[in-house]
Amino acid sequence: LETLSLAWYITVSGAAFTHIGWTLWLTLLSFVGTMIVGGAIGVAMGVNHYSKRFGTPYIIAGLSVPAVALAAAATLIFGFGSTAPVVATVIAVFPFVAINVWKGVESLESDYIEMSKAFDVSVFRILRRVVIPNAAPSLFTAMRFGLALSWKVVTVVEIFAGSKGVGYKIMQTYQLYRFEEAWAW
Repeated sequence: LETLSLAWYITVSGAAFTHIGWTLWLTLLSFVGTMIVGGAIGVAMGVNHYSKRFGTPYIIAGLSVPAVALAAAATLIFGFGSTAPVVATVIAVFPFVAINVWKGVESLESDYIEMSKAFDVSVFRILRRVVIPNAAPSLFTAMRFGLALSWKVVTVVEIFAGSKGVGYKIMQTYQLYRFEEAWAW
């Protein structure tokens, strides 16, 4: 009951909106970066055999690196502020996005792409008219993973490197031995 009343107080006082808004902003930036990096790598690995052979070990290695380790490393490299959470999140989450996009693009009918090339269709138009519509289920799955993981990783990195945000408030209240308030955050 004490934790619930503290959560209510944090919300009513307006402090929650400031810190949740900051965390959501970093989550959005991280999500966009993750989708750009992971989507580009996934498409390249799905359409190009060399990219697939080159990128597979890095994707597998990226899947095994814990987000906490990336959070600590990003804090040491970028210091406190908004850069470390975004960079650490993009690095931690892009392999999950890339593998979903890669498998979605790889499952496309190669006849569509070959026919497009035979009719001298531009690469941009092939992506826009053939690859993206046919890989849409995998793209939506990648977006869902990217958004869910971005929120979690940003909050964890804010514990290490945040100067505001939900993760920062959790760590701040924990260090002040206000455990109920930490749970409320």
